[in-house]
Amino acid sequence: DEREKARTMELLRYQIADIDAAKLKAGEEEELEGRRNRVKNAEKILRQARLVTRALYRNEKQLPAYELIKKSLTAIDSLSEYVSQSEEYKEKLTSMLYELEDIALTVGTLAEDDIEDPAAELDEIEGRLEEIAKLRRKYGYDVAEILAYREDAYQRLTALQSADERIGELRVTLAKLEKQAEALGERLSENRKKAGAILEEAIVGELTYLEMPKVRFKVGITRAVTEEGKKRFLPTGLDEVEFLLSANVGEPLKPLSKIASGGELSRIMLALKTVNSADAAGETMIFDEIDTGVSGKTSQKIGMRLRRLSRHNQVICVTHSAQIAAEAHAQYRIAKAEREGRVETTVTLLDRTARIAELARIMGGVNITEKLLDSATEMLDSAGRDDE
Repeated sequence: DEREKARTMELLRYQIADIDAAKLKAGEEEELEGRRNRVKNAEKILRQARLVTRALYRNEKQLPAYELIKKSLTAIDSLSEYVSQSEEYKEKLTSMLYELEDIALTVGTLAEDDIEDPAAELDEIEGRLEEIAKLRRKYGYDVAEILAYREDAYQRLTALQSADERIGELRVTLAKLEKQAEALGERLSENRKKAGAILEEAIVGELTYLEMPKVRFKVGITRAVTEEGKKRFLPTGLDEVEFLLSANVGEPLKPLSKIASGGELSRIMLALKTVNSADAAGETMIFDEIDTGVSGKTSQKIGMRLRRLSRHNQVICVTHSAQIAAEAHAQYRIAKAEREGRVETTVTLLDRTARIAELARIMGGVNITEKLLDSATEMLDSAGRDDE
């Protein structure tokens, strides 16, 4: 918005000029407050500073401490043959001389600060502090923050003044990057189409094995566009990808997520995982009711594929199929029962004997015969042959 930009630039110029007019210096406020305190107490400072100087170092009417210690040094020196510690005393007195001189000269500088007109200087200091206080109320807690605010305003103003030029530079950069991204996207699209064709063939082969011989599976790859029909750059390239499926003869290809039943979806997922098993190692996969609407032969094939998939993954399958359960490395029975007015669900790991009984129950229902038990035993013993 050009009007908003103009208003912002005008405000920034005013703020910069407002701060610059004050000619602030870092630490100035603290110096002014210290000077104000000295001006207010100028008479007291002068009197006490002169007293210190006269008492310690320089006095026309009587000997100061400095001169008295010098005389003491001379006297100690004359007694050196009579006082065994005279050298030690002389060192201490000499050190005192240096300290007295340092104190007297340092404090004496306060007495030299002759303020001609304390009232006028105090007014000047108060005026300067008030000027800084006004800037503080607008721009920052102290002088350092005010100066930092000024620098930030200057940077913002500079950016706005060169905005049109910067926009031009960015447009050139954007055009270059779009060209590079499009070239990379085109390469990715070509590779994606090749990989999609390989995946289609592999998935159809797996689904045929899983007794879905009439199925058609396609990797739908379309160019991504905006609502206005313009090209879109996605994190995954220039394409939108969707799996399409036709489960029955004569039906058109439709999005997998919209037409596949629960059992079909589970088998398709199993096919996908089987085809990409090398890339899926270490995953935990859960298949629920994968045997829905399939025959015993198909169930056995599903069980064999699940077992193969479990070589490098943890596979959990909820099933009512004896053929699938027999292929598992471990089998659990889930049961519900009422206890003390509440329904409880139990999960029990089955040993070999219990597994045979459970497989026979799944196959035969209530009446479990010896033939069923023999069939269950044979089914369990034949499981896993695909591992060899």
